[in-house]
Amino acid sequence: MPVSKFEKIVNATMWRNVIGQSIFQIAVLLVMLFWGQDLFDLPFEPNTPFYADEAYILLNPSVALFDYTNKTELYTMIFQTFVFL
Repeated sequence: MPVSKFEKIVNATMWRNVIGQSIFQIAVLLVMLFWGQDLFDLPFEPNTPFYADEAYILLNPSVALFDYTNKTELYTMIFQTFVFL
């Protein structure tokens, strides 16, 4: 049926769904950001580079130059989760 041009485009049910989905997405992404290292067994230090450089290789000789680190893998998982949500 036609509706009035003065009627709201986003009604109360839509706002509830948008806010609920936002809270869910924020919660999931924050859990992955802060506890993802433990959940997915990807340990790294806060100062770990995203890709191995000379300084990182000195501490981890089994890694090749420009290899991705666990930090890169976790942040990629967080980004992909954001996209899929």
